Amino acid sequence: VDVWDAVVEDAVVDFGYSRDLDDNFTVGDTLGKGGFGSVRVCVCRKTGEELACKSIAKSLPDTNDGAKNAKHHANMRREVAVLTALKGTLNVANIHSVYEDDSHIHIVMEYCKGGELHHSGGRLYTEELVSRYMACVLRTLVQCHKKGILHRDIKPGNFMLRDAEPQSPLKAIDFGMAVFFTEGKLPLKDLGLEGTPWFMAPEMLQSEVWPASDVWAAGVMAFQLLTGRLPFDDHANPNRPAVSKVWKSILTEKLDFTRSYWKSISEDGRDFVKLLLERDVKKRPTASQALVHSWIAREAGVDGDALPSSDPPPLHSDVVQRLQRYGQSSLFKQSILEMIAKELVPMIQSTRHGPAMFGGRAMSMASLSSLGGSHHGGASLFRGDGSAHGGVGGSGSLRGGVGVMGRVMGPPPPRTAQRITPFGSIPSSFHSLGRPAGVSVSSKAGGSTSVHGGGAFVRPWEMGSTAGLGSSLRGGVAGGEVIV
Repeated sequence: VDVWDAVVEDAVVDFGYSRDLDDNFTVGDTLGKGGFGSVRVCVCRKTGEELACKSIAKSLPDTNDGAKNAKHHANMRREVAVLTALKGTLNVANIHSVYEDDSHIHIVMEYCKGGELHHSGGRLYTEELVSRYMACVLRTLVQCHKKGILHRDIKPGNFMLRDAEPQSPLKAIDFGMAVFFTEGKLPLKDLGLEGTPWFMAPEMLQSEVWPASDVWAAGVMAFQLLTGRLPFDDHANPNRPAVSKVWKSILTEKLDFTRSYWKSISEDGRDFVKLLLERDVKKRPTASQALVHSWIAREAGVDGDALPSSDPPPLHSDVVQRLQRYGQSSLFKQSILEMIAKELVPMIQSTRHGPAMFGGRAMSMASLSSLGGSHHGGASLFRGDGSAHGGVGGSGSLRGGVGVMGRVMGPPPPRTAQRITPFGSIPSSFHSLGRPAGVSVSSKAGGSTSVHGGGAFVRPWEMGSTAGLGSSLRGGVAGGEVIV
């Protein structure tokens, strides 16, 4: 159990942070807003540096429940602790400082202006560019796992580009689902079903979370960026998918890499995705091992290999259109978010302890089927996104959050020379890897669903947001309302 979860707080709390935000920063326009907080541009009075200020209310709305508020306070402390632990990491939006007043805490952090992956100035993805992005993702995981942090919600929507430059590095901006771990106490088991369903690793559906679970999610992310599709889904009902069907797909569906949308992808690219989506957690590569896969090394131009002299061909236009639909659709309006939150309440209550919902047994296909039958409305999620161009105003979700990732499993890779690029340090030697797989969803006690300080909302198509904003489904707060 995360030590931060054991903290008990009074309804009114002083976190001990500085109270002179306005003396140090000029706080400006709102970048995004949720039911429980907002993110605004702020400028340092001393240096003129432009940053993002995420403000989170100290008390949950519409509740005087001391236990819920204590949990909320613990989550805020953990978020700050995780961001502080990762400060200085190349591919993480760095925390600058933390302040508070009587009603809010204010996390000042790096402002990522480059937008979401599918909103990168109309730029078409190439396989090389996707590989570079995945190198950034894996590098983030390596750092997290080394520091005893499990992210638990890797997906495109939790990463943003630092700026609009062609070589802009990718930054992780959301750690709302992350938890600290101790290496000798893995896997973590009593976390409930938390995360984004389409990106959850198979073992997470049996209430086990390993560092390799993050690697699986990275595999799902690579699959989506390369093809514009999700590898695991409710294929019979794609516009109103049942979570139980998504989980069943994760646990049983065999991926077909001979499909037409893979024809333009290199053999190395296909192999990389296969490795990360290995269902056996013990055979799945670590983040460190995945980072030195030949596809990452070759496409990123590692070891002095010359990059193509001419621009490589972009991915098929259908891929781009699919990614844009995932991120720009306005179908996912606030009313739908609230409805989904209310419908998920029964399932969240029953899934708090994972397999316990099935009488202590591991999830079977029969169990998943029965779950789908009894909760089709509650387990069904509309696809779409009420927010476009990195904004969060229409979706009522706040990006940000804290947590910690798990340890790197397996033997460490051989020491290698490294080359520093705008995308970070990439090992200069590489070898082939093993295999991959994974999946995840979010639920907590409390009888309601909330977006907590940035976790991951159950929207795999939600490809990102303004720095400091998040959209993750995390159970355990008020009255069927989706809140931050």
